[in-house]
Amino acid sequence: MGAVTSHFECCLSRSEEQEGYCWREGHGIGPTDAYLREATEHFYDCSEGSRCHDILFEQARLKLEKGRLLTSFAYDELRSGISHASDDQPTLARTRSSELRRGKWVGTAFQRLPGSTEPPDVNELTKPCWYPGNGSGLQVRAKGYAKTRKKECALTSLAYGGMYECICCDAIRADTKIENILGRLVLPKHLPSVSGLLSESESAAGQEISWTAECPLPRILCINLMLPYTTGPNDPGCSFVAFFHIKPQVLRDLQSGYPPPCIRKFVDFCNGPAGKPGRNVDDPNRRLYTRRNGRVRADADPNLLKATAVCENIESVGLPSWMAPYNGKPVVITKSGYVVRENPEQGALPGEWLEIGVDVRQFNWLARRGLVNNKAIIMKAALHFGFMVQAVDEDTLPEGLLCDMHVCGVDLESDPIQIDNSV
Repeated sequence: MGAVTSHFECCLSRSEEQEGYCWREGHGIGPTDAYLREATEHFYDCSEGSRCHDILFEQARLKLEKGRLLTSFAYDELRSGISHASDDQPTLARTRSSELRRGKWVGTAFQRLPGSTEPPDVNELTKPCWYPGNGSGLQVRAKGYAKTRKKECALTSLAYGGMYECICCDAIRADTKIENILGRLVLPKHLPSVSGLLSESESAAGQEISWTAECPLPRILCINLMLPYTTGPNDPGCSFVAFFHIKPQVLRDLQSGYPPPCIRKFVDFCNGPAGKPGRNVDDPNRRLYTRRNGRVRADADPNLLKATAVCENIESVGLPSWMAPYNGKPVVITKSGYVVRENPEQGALPGEWLEIGVDVRQFNWLARRGLVNNKAIIMKAALHFGFMVQAVDEDTLPEGLLCDMHVCGVDLESDPIQIDNSV
């Protein structure tokens, strides 16, 4: 679990008048990228002494929580009695082995369900499917969150749900980890047409509302969710790749000069450091962790990316008891995340597209093990994914969704399409 001594010495070495907490991420079984603490209880300053001593109480509480979590996890592991393949020698059923080059795989892995508003019966599906979300069912921070810890439906904070609408979703894999998709594996011209999306009641003062290069937000948003097959260190795994198009309602709000707080937050996010298109994976600007303020807790650090996932048919899939409490809990993405944009220069307009990657391989072992052990459950699950930028200060609340989508009936081993990642 790690000793407290190092934290205590670190705190003693700091000035008592210095603002902020002494906080180190990555210790224990539950770092920030595993799950975000949303509990209502907090530890305040001691009646005597400085606030740096609070870390001792926080560590005690975290150790108790970790103990409960490990106990429940061990019980479910023993009860399942399922033998798993070795992490070092995974055996994967590669039913789709065709190598697809640049852009040819877009829109081929999943079937889109038109007009869906509620989860389908996964048992009746013949192919994995997806459909756009409208924010319903996902929770975001409401006004007054710092005092009340209150959350609200994303549709309450932003009437049109998310800022971007999903236009395409696929599952892909290769012999190496897949990153830097837009501008390398996919060009904007490869994406499905969005003419139908933009033609629905999107005119103002007789003029059609459309994205231009002067817009402070990108036209296309790509989410690359990288999932492991094993808990081993060199697992290429697979990627869920979704492409989103900015909604005309967002363009209208930007043109009004008074956009909602969540839109202003995303403009600030896009103006932050970002990597360049291509294979420059060592560029520190692409790492979302560079945006992390280590002087405050992760749940109090504004402008961080958060992801959430809700299993909408949890009663029927048999989710392990230790995982159930985290259904729908937000996850702060720092060490596991990257961001790449067409125009990476800070202070410049973001360009036509922005790509955000989340590497679940960099989550803690317990989170990875839970995913690997429950791949069969994912096949029966109706999942609702959402992404947002964290808001902390009252004038930046309520939070709002960047984008969301529904994915159903996915076999992580056989459904992803094998692509050529050498482009």
